[in-house]
Amino acid sequence: MKQKLSTAVFPSEQFADKLNILAADFRRRFADFEAQKCRFQLLSNPFAVDVE
Repeated sequence: MKQKLSTAVFPSEQFADKLNILAADFRRRFADFEAQKCRFQLLSNPFAVDVE
């Protein structure tokens, strides 16, 4: 993410580090949802899921 931010507008290095930490925290917290993705698909469109 540091490569995407330009320092010409404002010094962004401190924010890039914090955003990287925040993104990693979101990935960790929502990993449980990724594991249950097939169950959510059943609830969103029950006719499109193979029950076997």
